[in-house]
Amino acid sequence: MNVQSIIPGQSIGEIYLYTKESEMLSKIGHEYLKENRSELCYVYHIQSMMIWVNKKTKRVYQISVGSGFHGYFQNRITIGSTFEELESLGNVHCDNETIPVYMLKGITGICFEFEEDDSVDVEEDLGKKRISWISIF
Repeated sequence: MNVQSIIPGQSIGEIYLYTKESEMLSKIGHEYLKENRSELCYVYHIQSMMIWVNKKTKRVYQISVGSGFHGYFQNRITIGSTFEELESLGNVHCDNETIPVYMLKGITGICFEFEEDDSVDVEEDLGKKRISWISIF
């Protein structure tokens, strides 16, 4: 198991933001699915990672990791960490009500999504919700 660092606005493991698509492809190998997401981007799916590439610039602009990823943000936060654990790093706020993503005040280039779990009352038990996706941009 290879543990990878999550660095906001920079990289996850060996995949760096703003890398040319061709360089990124040489790092991920041949086991991926390329999705034509929109007029603006492709998304490469590889194991527990999604890599977003701008069609015009042909550069990586977002990297997201989910279930099965082995790595940490600030050596403490990973997939499955709780909202309470994330709050221990600072002030957490919701950035988008349509697709609720959470960010840490004062730290740019990273956001967190939490699992959908009907057994957890969002109003009362947000602290127990677990991170399902971490994205850098």
